[in-house]
Amino acid sequence: IQAREAEDVDVPLSTKNVIARDAYVQQMQLHIRSTQCPHILYTDESYIHHHYKCRNQDLYVPSDFMDIAAKEKRKDHRYCFIAVILDSPTL
Repeated sequence: IQAREAEDVDVPLSTKNVIARDAYVQQMQLHIRSTQCPHILYTDESYIHHHYKCRNQDLYVPSDFMDIAAKEKRKDHRYCFIAVILDSPTL
């Protein structure tokens, strides 16, 4: 699937991910409504392959049997990016 067609693709969450997401949201609501005002960190890790070329953007959906992988999917050297957002009323 080409990047320009990605908006037409709907990849559903697995049941395991839906349950984990719901448990996370319920737990976070308890923290946010707490009178102690806890510090909350949101983290994310992304990476980009060191041979990345913007012309080779595509979405590969393993469950799409009509989709033929345009290039080999492997994990070589990558540049990793880690981001953190601090949500704190006191800091």
